[in-house]
Amino acid sequence: MEQQTTRVTTESIETRLALYLLDTADADKTDEFKLPMKKKELATYLGTTPETISRKLTAFEEAGYIKQIPQRMIQIRNRDGLLFV
Repeated sequence: MEQQTTRVTTESIETRLALYLLDTADADKTDEFKLPMKKKELATYLGTTPETISRKLTAFEEAGYIKQIPQRMIQIRNRDGLLFV
């Protein structure tokens, strides 16, 4: 919880979202996983709006970092790219 609070106050939304995606993938031990919460809940958790989450996920997809799959599925395609967002 303390780490999340620090991230919200010091990191950009791109970095917070990228780290969240990588942390979730690592916890599931896979590069394809279902987002454990809806975009609205994720936005609250990361300290932003659902619209921003949607825009950033689309930007990550266009950059080739992830692929969005229906039913909140995410596939990490470029870990290094996400690390340096």
